[in-house]
Parts: sequence; structure tokens; C-alpha cells
Amino acid sequence: MDEDLLAVFMQETREHLDSLEPALLALEIKKDDKDGINVIFRAVHSIKGASGFFGFDKMTKLAHSMENMMSLIREGKLEVTNDIIDALLAGGDKLRAMTDDIEHQADIDISSDVIHLGQLIENSGKAPAATLGEVIQARKVKLPPLLENFNLTSYTFQEAVEQGHTLYVVKLFTHKDIKDKGKTPLDFFKEIDTLGEFIDAYFEIAAVEGLSNALEEDLCCKFLFSTLMQPDLVYLSFDVPVSQIEEIPREGIDAIINALKENEDAEEKSVGAKKTASTHAPTTAAKTETAAAPTEVNEVAAPPPPPIATPIHEEVAAPTTELVSKNVKKVDDTIRVSVSLLDDLMNLAGEMVLGRNQLMRLATGIKEEVVGFSSVLQNINLITSEMQEKVMLTRLQPISILFNKFSRIIRDLSQKLNKEVKLKLIGEEVELDKSIIEALSDPLTHIVRNCVDHGLETPAERERAGKSRIGDIIMEARHIGGQVQIEISDDGRGINLAKVKAKAIDRGFIRQEEADKMTESQLLHLVFLPGLSTAQEISDVSGRGVGMDVVRTNIENLNGSVDIDSKQGQGTRILLRLPLTLAIIPAMIIGAHNRRFAVPQVNLEEIVKLGEGHVVESVRGSSVLRLREKLLPLVNLAQLLGISKDDALGEETNARIQAEIAAQHANETALGTGDTATPFAEGSPDDTDNNSPTTTQQGGFANILEDENNGHVLVLKVDKNNYGLVVGELFDSEEIVVKPLSAFFKDAQCYAGATIMGDGKVAMILDADAIAQIADLKFEDFEKENSNLDALELERIRKKGEKQSLLLFKHEGTEVFALNLSMVARIEKIKKSEIEHIGSSGFIKYGDSSLRLVFLNEHMPVSTPESLPDILYIIVPQMVKRPMGIVATEIVDVVDAFVSLDSDTITGVGILGSSMLNGHLTVFLNIYSLFEHVDPSHYKAYAEESKDMRKVKVLIAEDTAFFRAIEIQYLSEIFEHIDVVLDGV
Repeated sequence: MDEDLLAVFMQETREHLDSLEPALLALEIKKDDKDGINVIFRAVHSIKGASGFFGFDKMTKLAHSMENMMSLIREGKLEVTNDIIDALLAGGDKLRAMTDDIEHQADIDISSDVIHLGQLIENSGKAPAATLGEVIQARKVKLPPLLENFNLTSYTFQEAVEQGHTLYVVKLFTHKDIKDKGKTPLDFFKEIDTLGEFIDAYFEIAAVEGLSNALEEDLCCKFLFSTLMQPDLVYLSFDVPVSQIEEIPREGIDAIINALKENEDAEEKSVGAKKTASTHAPTTAAKTETAAAPTEVNEVAAPPPPPIATPIHEEVAAPTTELVSKNVKKVDDTIRVSVSLLDDLMNLAGEMVLGRNQLMRLATGIKEEVVGFSSVLQNINLITSEMQEKVMLTRLQPISILFNKFSRIIRDLSQKLNKEVKLKLIGEEVELDKSIIEALSDPLTHIVRNCVDHGLETPAERERAGKSRIGDIIMEARHIGGQVQIEISDDGRGINLAKVKAKAIDRGFIRQEEADKMTESQLLHLVFLPGLSTAQEISDVSGRGVGMDVVRTNIENLNGSVDIDSKQGQGTRILLRLPLTLAIIPAMIIGAHNRRFAVPQVNLEEIVKLGEGHVVESVRGSSVLRLREKLLPLVNLAQLLGISKDDALGEETNARIQAEIAAQHANETALGTGDTATPFAEGSPDDTDNNSPTTTQQGGFANILEDENNGHVLVLKVDKNNYGLVVGELFDSEEIVVKPLSAFFKDAQCYAGATIMGDGKVAMILDADAIAQIADLKFEDFEKENSNLDALELERIRKKGEKQSLLLFKHEGTEVFALNLSMVARIEKIKKSEIEHIGSSGFIKYGDSSLRLVFLNEHMPVSTPESLPDILYIIVPQMVKRPMGIVATEIVDVVDAFVSLDSDTITGVGILGSSMLNGHLTVFLNIYSLFEHVDPSHYKAYAEESKDMRKVKVLIAEDTAFFRAIEIQYLSEIFEHIDVVLDGV
């Protein structure tokens, strides 16, 4: 037996176990799911066969017991219960432990698991599965010699024979038939499952002395399988000599089948008698057994897992000559590749990108002189980009690999804490770099445990609060702007900010006067402080105050960020933002006083060219730029780093930095590992400058645009906030290879790494979040100022008069209503008799369809006409999703007037405001609000469709105050973030 074969066995066993757990959790919900039952059966069946092949008797025995139980479930003889799911999950855990410690798997005790599985079968009234040898011995039936050494159950053997299958024994030699042909034992399992039904396997190791000899010997393994295929087709299907395939003769098979049936009947009668007797016996033993078993919580709603990838041996194909031919020629479309090899490819792809960048820079001045050189360069550029992209894809994995494990975690926690929890997974197909997925396991586990333990209430508490007994936890992954966002939310009790504040003060993290000035967002972020917990008691689940600190530290080490939002009594939402990969990223190359830096494009929102029209203002001691009626805090990069105009980065310093990076790179094992995410502390690239960023405060800048009047402002995004980074030069946008910094830069917080440019020089990669922290930007102050600006703008819109073209009309009574003329598509003159009523709604024929009518008195606080006149006017608006006709009894006039809209005096459904026109009070209609009230079912559905867009930022560029007011009023009900500008210039 070869160690390479053993490694493949362990890998494939883990894959079977990975499919086993979610399938069991799904079966707990849908107990008659035949597909799920087959997935579980096949998984334990394959593990049993493969472990038997390698001679791992304990693994084989445990998998065999689990297979017996699943065989009864598959045949409809055993009902799925929570106890059965618990036992199978525990068995899967034990198999995983044995797989992870394969050298000592024989030392792991499985007796309690095997006994418990057998007891569950026995308590159900079904006969425990007997081995074929036991049946033969008890019934005195002669067993064919080829079957004597196989560990067979009556169920599997009888099922194969009764279906008319022929039994075959195939000999395989570990070197000659497997390793020397580039195959693994698992390859044969898969091939057999496409041709028939695998039953059992064993090694002939009696003649081998010691394990060391066994690893070198060309051992013989025997497979037993059944199939409907004829012998000549079987011989064609396996790449082994015909002499190594033997057919089990039919003689004596009928006697074996009869013996199996008699044994099954006798065992069921015996078990039934025992069960009947036990109902009259004292219940002490039963109580003891019940106490030892895991607690059953029938109310717990285990989450349905995502669709399970079907193993390639899921379906047993009906054997035909054509199908066999196809199977023999079939070539797998996937292969196993070592992770270290992928890491090497990632390194080489990074070096290729660097080489491409250098070549493109060197060729800038000569590519036009050589005929065809430009096309060659373009081709190299394209191939390099595609090569880099494909290599990066090899390291990407679906996040479902990570998400799927939380179904089991939540199930176990909910039972332990006596809570009812439902997990919903969204976006499992989203892919992330393998290193990031591995590093996310601990942070997400901390968050989920907190959600279940602290966040969600007990069923009784939820009912008293008017909530469903079952608490919801939602885990969602999505791609947004070159990042992956992972959101974990619950509908529990939320975070008590008063308790958080009190605990932080008590632990000395903040002073009382500081706490009183903190915003809700700042108070929420206190939960990330180490040692802060509001839990009354420390449990083995949580409560020590280290979990959320670990979450933030781990996420920041991945160049990501974490944000939290919570409403007391409604729930908590935690948002993680992560890069797709840590190795090669797109970046903007910028300059500040002869030094070059790289800004990750994932942080870059936009670039603003500075000019004479830009005025820098001061808000609470900080420099800000008014950008589209919003205040943008500014940080001058050169001033922050203490770089003067004449302080060019010398060649000696650059060479020293490059040497440090090269030395660090020589010790790397992979570019995409967590090493790239080491947080860097404060300092400039050149330690000899002694210009630490901490010595310069942003608020002390005399002139934030000094020496940069012809420069640019990079609008950078940090969580939900933006700030402007003032730089002198913009070079280009290109893909860069992230190089981790060594301990030489341990005092440089503002850098997230470094990269080598095309000319061989070093550019430091800026950390947008760290720069904001070093500059001490107080975003909450700017939020307040921007809120005040928004209020002033709305007030100005309300008060400023603006000339508009208006349609004035009446709906009986004396009230005059107004619509902006540009919102009117047409006016139809009709007779009252043309109106058709369906229920309480009126309709008219409008073109080839019908048009619903809106009678204002039915939906607004206006006069109700005693009777409608014979002639009516139907005003059909435009710019609405579902037009309706507004009924008017009189068209008063079309006027051009200066309007100063009053939105406070007259309010109500469909009313935008009022104004005095020609000496009459005129009511201005908001048709969007009116139509939503008339047809709430349609607009409610539309709102449901739009609710996922609430986080989207909306920019309103409208130079007409009337329409701007309508748009703000209407869109604010859908979107949380709305920016308003007077025009699009």
C-alpha cells in the first residue's frame, strides 16, 4: 500500500463526509427525501468499501453499522427520527476523527457508536443486520468459496441477488493494476458504480509481515460487486487480465437466498418478542438510556442545506453494450492538484505580471520604431492578463464550502440552548480565494455563536415579544465592486447600547464624558474591544468578551473591514467586506512629491481634478471640500507622510526597500496566503527620515491644497464613509502584485504592502482605512454637517419660488388642483355613461385596453360630489409605471406661475403641498403617492422587489424644484442614501 494512495483515500473520505452532514440535516426536515437518503447511503457505503480495502477494520465496522441503518431507511423499514439523525451525525464525526488521525484510527473507541446504532434499529422492531457468514453457519448452508472472506449483510446480498444481478470477484494489485497505471482504489469504486453495485472489498495481507512491508508489497485486493452485465462485457470494462475476474456460480445461490429470508423472519420475531416483553418491564433502564442519549428538541427547525453535489456514482446505469463502451472510454474532466503547486503557479503568475509591466514600460519609447512590435506587445499583455486570471481562478472556491458547516453548528447550539433557530443561506455560489475562506472560519463561527447565544431569544421570550417562536439567522454573500460582502443577520433582541456603554465605562475603556458624546455607531463598535461582553454569565458557548475582538482582528488581517448595525428588539446585522484575493489586485498608481504609491481600486470611488473653482472650507478644525453639495473631509498625502517637495526617494533607499521585499518574497510559500495581510504600523518608507505620520495631525494643515493646485483628489471609501486623498500626480491604473512587508516596516500603519513597478522601483500600497485613522477623521461630525445641509436644501426647495407650467382643474366642489403640465400625457373628454364599474372601481376603454379611474374624493380629504355631471375629463399622467385616469369635472386653466410650495398647511395622501395661485388656494397633487394608495397591492409588490436595493446610493440631479421635491419624497421611501444636486453639470 502506497502513502500516495492513502492520501487520496483520506481526501475522498473527507469529501464523502462533507456530503454526509448536510444530507443528514436535510433529511431531518424532509424525512422522505429519497435522493437525500441515497446520498447518505452511498457516502457510508463508499467509506465502508474504501476503508475495507485499506484494512481499517474499525472504520469499516462503524460505516457498516451506519450503512445497515440507512439500508433499512431506504427500504422503508425504519422511520427517521431525531435520535437516528443524532446517531448518524455522531458516527460521521467519529469517522472524520479517524480519517484525520489515520495512523491511530485503530485506537479510537467506536463501541458506543456501534451499540447505539444497533439499539436504535432493535428498538424500532427491525432485525439487526446479520452477516452472511452468521446466516450460513446458523442455517447450515454451503457458501461458495469465493464469498467466504467477504463481510456481507443479508440486506445488501439479498437485494443484489433478487434483482437478477450476477456476482463477480475482481482481483486488483496495488502496484501493477493501480499505482503503475496512475489510478487510485477510489477510481475503481467509481468505475464499478457506473457498471453495477459495489458490495465489499478486502486485502489479502496474511502473507505480509508488518506495516512497513505492507507499504512496499504489491498487495492483492478483492472486490465483490453485482451487475446485470454479461461476463464478456464485464471483462471488457476493467483494465485487468481476465484471470483476475471471477464469476460467482449460480449453484447454491438459491439456497443462500432462502436461508437469508428464513433468518430475517426469525430475527424479526425474536426482536418483536423482546420488545413486547420490555413494555412490561421496569422502566429504569430505559430512563438511563434516555438520559445518556442527546436531548431531543422536536421544535428545533434545522435549516435546509444547499443543493448537495451529486457524487459521480450517484446513479447506477442500466448496462448496455453502448453504455459500457462509453464508460470504458470516459476521461474525467477534473484532476487533483496539490495546493503547493497552485501556490507556485500563483507566484509565477505574479512574476509574469511584473515582467509584463516592466516590458510595457521599457517599450514605451521604441515600440513605434519596430514594425509589428506594438501588436506583439498587445498580444503579450492580453495573454498575461488571461493567464493571471485563469491561475487566480484555480484558487477560488465557492463560499458554500464554509457556509455549509453552520447548519450543523446552529442545530447543535439550538438544542444545547433550548432555542428554535432557522438558518437561511444566500449566495453560496460566490467565490473567494482559498486562503481567505480558510481564514474566515473562526470569525464566522464566533459571529454565529453570538447570534444564537446572545442575539436570539428563547421561544417563550419571542412569543411574548410578538415574534415567531423560530428565530431567523441569515448568512448572505455577494459580489459588490470588486469585493465580497458577507452579511450575517438575526431577528433577535438586538444590542442594548446602554449596557454596552456602562460596561465600557466600568472596564475603563472610555470615560463618562466621552461616552455621552458618542453616536450610536460608535457605541456599537465598542463590542469589538477585547474583553467587553454584556453577558450576565460566562458559558462554554460565549460570554468572555474575546469573540468579536477576534472577528475584527482576523478580518482586518485579510485587508477587510467589519461593520455592525443593531436595533434593540429587532435584531443585529454584521457586514464583512473582503477582497477577492490577496495576491494580484487592480490599483491606481499615484504620485506625491516624486514618490509613487498604489491605491487599491476597491477603495477608490472617483477622482476629482482640482481647479480654481474648488474651495476648501473648514469644519470643526478639519479641511473639507464641497463636492456636489456634500462636505468631503480631505487628507493631503504628502503632508500626512511628512514628504517635502525636494524630498525625492533616493535610489539607495529604493534599493534597500526592494532588497527587503525580495528577501521576504524568497521565504514565501504562496502569494495568496494570509502573510500578505499582516497589519503594518506607522512610519514612512525611509526610516532615516524620522517622519512618522503620527507626528502630523491633519487638523493642523495650514493649506490642504498647498503645492497641489494642479493635483487631484481621490475619493476613497472606508466602510460607509468617504474622504478625499489629495495627491499631486496620477500615473495609470494597472494590476499589481502584492508583496508583504517584513519586520523592517513594523512601524508603518499607513501601508498595506508594497509592489514592484515596471521600472523595478518600489511603490508602497496605501491602506485607506489606516490613513483615515491616522488623520483622525471624525466622520460623524461630517455626517451631522451633511444632514444639516440636506435639511437646508429641502427648506430652500420649499420656499424658493420657481416658474412652472401648470394644469389647473376641479373635482366638483370649489377645490382647485394642480399638476405640472409636463406630467400630463393627454386629457380625454368622455360621457359619464362610458364609465364601466367592476366592484367599487371604475374603468373606461382606452385604446385597445382599459384604464382605471381615480376619483379624488375616494382617496383624499376633499369634497364629495352629490352627482357627477354628464361630461367628464380624464387626465392621463405620464412618467408613471401603471397609468390611471384622474377624474375632473372642470378644466380650469393652463397657467405659467411662480410657485412657492407650502408642504405643511395641507397634508394627506396624494398631496405634495399647496400654494396661492390667482388668489385661490391650490392643492398640488403627488400622483405617485396617490396611485400607490389607489393600488396598494401592485406597489407593495414593487416595494418588495425594491427592498434589496435600499443600500444603493441614489444621486438626484434635478434643476426643477417641483420635481426635485417629488423625487426626494418618493425615493426616500425606497432608498436610504440619497444625494441631491441642482443639476448634472
